[in-house]
Amino acid sequence: MRTLLEAIGTYYITQAIAAEAELYAYTAPQGRATPYITYTVVSERPEMESFDVMPEGVLLQFSIWSAKAEPDEAIGLRDKLRRAFDDARFSIIGGSLIRCKWEAANLLQEPDGEGWGYHVDYRILTQ
Repeated sequence: MRTLLEAIGTYYITQAIAAEAELYAYTAPQGRATPYITYTVVSERPEMESFDVMPEGVLLQFSIWSAKAEPDEAIGLRDKLRRAFDDARFSIIGGSLIRCKWEAANLLQEPDGEGWGYHVDYRILTQ
């Protein structure tokens, strides 16, 4: 799993969105100004048993954080994240990427009304 998370981080910095929002595994450093994006593994599971080596399915969630009063910044970053990761191709040390597919997205206003979170889920199949 660690190599997949490292591969995602390495791939991300080569994409245009990296100039607008830094990416952090799990959590951002305390006091980090928005916008930024965090990513975490939501679930892992074996996928199919018809292969010699069983592929692993990972549900990965990117969370876009914005302190703006309106959701425009979060929506724009979601669009750029999708351009970067929809059907992405990147290298994984000791494994291979079979598929990176967008699965779901959810825009939520912070409970205090002081910003937005956009959660974007990807199903990643590796071997």
